[in-house]
Amino acid sequence: MNDDVVTVGSAKVDLGSSFRGQAQNRIREVAAKYIGQLTAASVHVTKEGIQFRCSVTIQMGGLKPMAAEAQAKDVY
Repeated sequence: MNDDVVTVGSAKVDLGSSFRGQAQNRIREVAAKYIGQLTAASVHVTKEGIQFRCSVTIQMGGLKPMAAEAQAKDVY
């Protein structure tokens, strides 16, 4: 699958290639297992105090986008 389908970004957090690769692979695995054909996905990470907030949006075919968010002290 093309890396352009899953974008990973952050305005002020250096994510590195390891995080980007892991995020892209995990989204592809979840999509293949539970959802089906992945059209597009995005991951955005921000730092809020001592915690990181990760927002994920996934688009499958003609379905409405699905979104989720989590906070943790560790970016992974």
